[in-house]
Amino acid sequence: MRELTQLLQSARAYRGRIIAALVAMVVYAAGSGLLAWLLKPIVDGLTAVTEQNVRDVALLILLAYFLKGAGSYVSSFLMADVGQRVVLAAHRDDRAG
Repeated sequence: MRELTQLLQSARAYRGRIIAALVAMVVYAAGSGLLAWLLKPIVDGLTAVTEQNVRDVALLILLAYFLKGAGSYVSSFLMADVGQRVVLAAHRDDRAG
């Protein structure tokens, strides 16, 4: 339990990065929700298919996939970065004392 407490105290210095990673996770979740919402009419069968509807839905689907990709990348990058920094700080603390 002591190690977990030390780990959480070390991570406190990187609150900003952790919050940014959480925001990126919310962006990923929003992209997933948007994608499901956009695909529902396609699966249910579009009632009025027009060229404009297809173009708009296609662009929104691309946007949803972009949001998912960006959110996933940013959250993974930041969480890995925080993890490596915490481990490095713990390693330095062990060597110093």
